[in-house]
Amino acid sequence: MRDVHLVLREEDGTWGGWSPTVEGLFVAAGSAREAVTQAKKTAEWELGELVSILVHHERVIDGLVLRVAGGQGSFEKRCAVAGRLENLIRYDRAQIDDEDLTRNSLGEAVFVCAVAGDRIGWVADQMDQRGDGVMVAALLDYDGTEIAGSGMWIWAGGLLVGPNLPGATVEGQGMSMDSTVAELLRSMEDRGRSGAQAGSEAHYITARSLAVA
Repeated sequence: MRDVHLVLREEDGTWGGWSPTVEGLFVAAGSAREAVTQAKKTAEWELGELVSILVHHERVIDGLVLRVAGGQGSFEKRCAVAGRLENLIRYDRAQIDDEDLTRNSLGEAVFVCAVAGDRIGWVADQMDQRGDGVMVAALLDYDGTEIAGSGMWIWAGGLLVGPNLPGATVEGQGMSMDSTVAELLRSMEDRGRSGAQAGSEAHYITARSLAVA
């Protein structure tokens, strides 16, 4: 059985979905369940085999997109990342410099809410291989290590996929698709730090982007 990633977003009562796994797969439905059912049928027809749909839910908050994987391990931790990001966006938006954000082909800044142990390849699999960009976000300690519970700091860095991308690559930094999100975020140089005052609820660290070669 083949895994197929499906990204869902609700707008004005309609659920729209697209898949980076199956080129050209787009669905629209009145509910998330119906959208997943449609996507499964379409993907199985296109691929000629049974598929398992891996759902990623997106929400748009003040022009930024938060994406959370449903049905995955560590779901509560992923929701905690989304919750911290939402609080930051709503109450301390100035910490996020829009010029530093990696964007997709539509100009959107999509934050994939991850945990430290997620693989880089897992993030890349939910991107459009023809050309895409996302921000990977996780809750870590100040030095980039995972701690028990939820880390105090929101670490975020860009990831790009597509042909002939300029700049530094994941492989060039000594990593692979099996490297973890924590390793990815720690590897990024020229890291800007903001919200560093002790006791702040919105510690935020952002970094430049790396490309998947």
